[in-house]
Amino acid sequence: MATRSPLHALAFTASLGASILLPTASWAASIGASEPVGFGPTVVSSYCDINTLAGSLGVAKNRSLITSDATEKGPFSGALAPASISAASNLGTKGALLVDAPTLSGGTGAKVSEVRLGSNSWAGYGIAHLDADGSLQATNVHVKFEAGSSDAKFTNATYTASATVTCTDDGNK
Repeated sequence: MATRSPLHALAFTASLGASILLPTASWAASIGASEPVGFGPTVVSSYCDINTLAGSLGVAKNRSLITSDATEKGPFSGALAPASISAASNLGTKGALLVDAPTLSGGTGAKVSEVRLGSNSWAGYGIAHLDADGSLQATNVHVKFEAGSSDAKFTNATYTASATVTCTDDGNK
């Protein structure tokens, strides 16, 4: 076997080192299987939590009017007090609470049934628009029932009232 000089070995190593390619991103090879990264599902949905507090009714002395509003023409018997509604949602200003026409249960049916939200006017139904953060602060809800003509009266009975409150995402009835 031929003997090589140390200089020859050095020359061989230098030339070998000069020809080695180092891996880069464009030259790297995949080793093993690829694995996806997964993410669990999420549910996207609107929500609107409505809170209510009950009010109480009174009747006008002449029995032609049943209401929760003490500012109506009286005098009244009973402890008149408004109901209250509030809401928390993710609907923003596009959302609203709708209060349907109130219903009266008891002896005589009402000829006129109206609701009033806050300081708004009396109407057949009410709409309270939500704030930018989707909330509605506590808002008074009054109801009013009229027996009809000036000589019409509610008969002797126990009366209760209710109104349905619904949250909507477009602010319309």
